[in-house]
Amino acid sequence: MTIVASNSLTVSNVNDGTITHTAYANSADGTNRFTTVYPNLNLLKGTRTPKLLTGNNTSNQTGAVYYFDNNKNVQNQGLSVGDTLTCEFDWDVSNPTSGTFGLQLNGTNWQKLSQTISITSENKSGHSKFSFVVDAGFLAGIASGINRRADYLPTNSVLTISNVIFTKGSTAIPWMPSASEVKTADWPSYIGQYTDFTQADSTNPSDYTWSLIRGNDGADGQDGKNGTNGKDGDPGKVVSDTEPTTRFKGLTWKYLGTSDLTASDGTVILSGTEYYWSGTKWILNEINSHNINGDNLNVTNGTFTDGKIKSIWNSGVLSGSTEIENSHINMSATDSTSNATNSLDLDIKQGFSMHWTDPTSNQSRSVLLNYGGLVFGKEAFGAGLNFDGTNLSSSMPIQAPNTIVKSTQFTVSGIGIRLDRLMSFVAVTFYGQASSTINNSPTINNLIPVGFRPINPFSIDYMVPGNVANSGYMYFNPDGSIRIMATINSGYYIRGTRLYITNDDYPS
Repeated sequence: MTIVASNSLTVSNVNDGTITHTAYANSADGTNRFTTVYPNLNLLKGTRTPKLLTGNNTSNQTGAVYYFDNNKNVQNQGLSVGDTLTCEFDWDVSNPTSGTFGLQLNGTNWQKLSQTISITSENKSGHSKFSFVVDAGFLAGIASGINRRADYLPTNSVLTISNVIFTKGSTAIPWMPSASEVKTADWPSYIGQYTDFTQADSTNPSDYTWSLIRGNDGADGQDGKNGTNGKDGDPGKVVSDTEPTTRFKGLTWKYLGTSDLTASDGTVILSGTEYYWSGTKWILNEINSHNINGDNLNVTNGTFTDGKIKSIWNSGVLSGSTEIENSHINMSATDSTSNATNSLDLDIKQGFSMHWTDPTSNQSRSVLLNYGGLVFGKEAFGAGLNFDGTNLSSSMPIQAPNTIVKSTQFTVSGIGIRLDRLMSFVAVTFYGQASSTINNSPTINNLIPVGFRPINPFSIDYMVPGNVANSGYMYFNPDGSIRIMATINSGYYIRGTRLYITNDDYPS
């Protein structure tokens, strides 16, 4: 079993300008493996053992050195373009006279992991540190580890590579083993701190006051004296691709396997996910993912960055969706009995609107509010109030161009789309049934006539009554095109109403 635990602390006193500096070490005086940066794990395994290469006085003399942990390669290290990696190592050459060497990835891309080091009688040992930024070419490689390349190393010379660490970040850190090899004793046991007015951290261990942050591993309940749990050590973390056989309450396990497995207690353990042992079962502790699917998500607080938040719901007779995207909120509901739809739209630039449409009776109601005015609509009648005065409709349609409701409609594979224009607002209503399947996100040009086109591309939701999970959306574009963003299967009944603003000339 591998035990891993970690701590990190940075404190600044913003009240009096003082800065609290933090360092780590493996001894009470801070001299053993002193570092001001908490170490990262090594991406390479087996680096406790130095590697030797005997020269043969030829060019491009290569030899494997170390492989990635858990039989991984560069493509499954969790790296992204823009990440920084650093390789450090110590080196020594016996009988040095001439030649050069360096470390590089194996495989097909041969990425350099060190500068080319020249060997002379004066330059026969040293410490190398080399950082670089990950690019697409690096991630496209299939390297499974690193090797060394030596050129014209004399036949009586032996090159020794030791203390290799290949890790994320650009700051020099002490040597660490890989995730599958690390023990509690490998992590710093002491934390040191001092306070002054200087930004830079001191590299003198005696400047710090040192405190124990981690004891030795405690025995578990099976091995401890009189059957009690060990109390001296941090419970730590097991990092492995198999379930720990020794378990105690508080133990954390990060599963590194590439496929899900079922643990001994019946819990389905997800790849790349962290769990802790409650004493009777594994409990989900931490998960990092680009996509999460689940039945229930309960979050105390959080932040959504970019993207779209969409809730699709069905309460029996009514079904609908609530969508938050960029600067607008859209809500829509459809009555499955009457097919009447209600929608509410709120946008920072375009204002507020509510719209109701009943396709059976061919009736509609709308309320529109923005910085330009307030408009009420009922079928072909409208009443408006703006900052230049009051303009009210009568029992007949008002003949002023911007208070008459103008309509147009068209179909896409049997799906009816009706547009109603009142002042600067356009209401979109879906009706009908898809006569054929629409997929592959097509863009259909010249559908929206001039007079009804949005100012900016606008996302329009639609509902599929009785099949809410297959509801989707379209983009209505200023050039008159429509881009369908989800597959619409043949036979789907499409319903929904949305509103947007246009600055087209009023249609005749």
